[in-house]
Amino acid sequence: MKRQFRSSQGQDIEFAVDAGLHGHTVTVSSDGTSKAIAVSARPVGNGDWLIEADGIVRCIRITTAADSVWLSAAGRTGRWRRVEVVRGGKAKETDHTLRAPMTGRVVLVAVQSGETVVKGQPLVVVEAMKMEHSVRAPHDGVVAKLLCSLGQLVESGQELAEMATA
Repeated sequence: MKRQFRSSQGQDIEFAVDAGLHGHTVTVSSDGTSKAIAVSARPVGNGDWLIEADGIVRCIRITTAADSVWLSAAGRTGRWRRVEVVRGGKAKETDHTLRAPMTGRVVLVAVQSGETVVKGQPLVVVEAMKMEHSVRAPHDGVVAKLLCSLGQLVESGQELAEMATA
């Protein structure tokens, strides 16, 4: 099984999973390089998973929302959006909706509807569990709709903004 994702910073990555009897081999490909990793995983409750990858064990929280997967571990949270491959092998985003990474409060709205933004530019910051999570533009474009406001409580996966290509 192969899946392609794009990080909130715009990095494309492909995961190819080869299921085995005693675990899985995941081949991760990005920027023309690939690495095969032996992986086993088991749920420990509340969206938390105990993951062993190449002999290293970590507890990771996995949250899914629409076309996105949020991974939280060791005080860091990353968002990976599902993308589809179009003719020519380039990845294309399946959705232009930006969502809250975790339940929390909007502490910064850095843009307005109609504003032109560049890939990686912070748009909204959500504070959750005393940490700030920046939601960034996944590509150059225009903020089509702003769906949150300063001080608003938001749920994990809630729509914060919609992007359009420039």
